[in-house]
Amino acid sequence: MDSNLIQIITAVSGTVGFAIYFNVDKSKLISISFGAFISWIMYLFVLNMSSSLFLANFLSAILVCIYSEIMARVLKTPANICLIPSVVPLLPGSSFYYTMLAAISMNMNIFRQKGMETFMIILGISLGIVVGFFIFVQSLKVFHKIKSHNLS
Repeated sequence: MDSNLIQIITAVSGTVGFAIYFNVDKSKLISISFGAFISWIMYLFVLNMSSSLFLANFLSAILVCIYSEIMARVLKTPANICLIPSVVPLLPGSSFYYTMLAAISMNMNIFRQKGMETFMIILGISLGIVVGFFIFVQSLKVFHKIKSHNLS
């Protein structure tokens, strides 16, 4: 089986497991699964095109944030119900592990390298969520302005 397909299946199933563990309403699992799917697809696509961990996580987080805000309105639930589990595949688990291993082993070169990698992933996710929310809110303002203009 293709490596990317295995990664996508793993990302989606891990996200579903995370959501189930934290007692997310079962009626929202399909939406959460799709959020994980699009976050990992975008991550793989951008990473293959640019090989930038920051950019891959940044653009994935923007997409997932906008998706979560839309689903929040559709499902009439807080956006975090979809956002947090859908971002789980992006979290830098192995990078953080190797950062801590290097710190404990006193290997400062690896510690700096993996620490910077971990930081860039976290920064990409954080900024992506902020930018995604900003884009969504601005889009809503434009939509409401156009809608009110057409009604008058």
